[in-house]
Amino acid sequence: MDEIEENQDFMLSVLRAAVSIELHGPTTKERSATRDLACEIAGLEVFQQRLHIVDRASKKALQLAQHWLHSY
Repeated sequence: MDEIEENQDFMLSVLRAAVSIELHGPTTKERSATRDLACEIAGLEVFQQRLHIVDRASKKALQLAQHWLHSY
């Protein structure tokens, strides 16, 4: 798991997919599960205060997931 967490590109891809499913998923259960995943990724230390080093789509996904994280 540590290797996966260290692979920022992979984690950002998973985050963008999770945010997309949360916004457009067909069922409430899927949306809830992917929101939790997005929040978990956005809460990783590697992504805290480092929005300036990611692309625009990833930045938006991180901001949204971090908003969800702080809304719980």
